[in-house]
Amino acid sequence: MDIPQSVRDLVATGQLGHLVTLDEDGAPHVTLVWAGFDGDELVFGTVFDQHKLASIRRDPRVAVSFQTRENSGGTMHPYVVTRGAR
Repeated sequence: MDIPQSVRDLVATGQLGHLVTLDEDGAPHVTLVWAGFDGDELVFGTVFDQHKLASIRRDPRVAVSFQTRENSGGTMHPYVVTRGAR
C-alpha cells in the first residue's frame, strides 16, 4: 500500500493513536498507543502482553485514528483513520 506523505507527517508529529480492537463478544475496545511507521507498516509499542495484544491475536481487525494538534481553520481538526486486517 502506498502511504501518502501527509499521513506519515501527521503520525510523525508524535500524536497518540486511538487503537480500536474487538473483544471476544464483539464489543469495541479503545486504547491509546504510541505509533509510527516502519517502512510501509504502521507499528505501535506495548509494554506487556496487554488486553489489546490478546484481542489482536484473536481478531486482527483493528482501526487506528490520529488527529492533528491544531485546527487548520476548518470546523474540525484534520485526522486520519487506518484499518488493519480484514
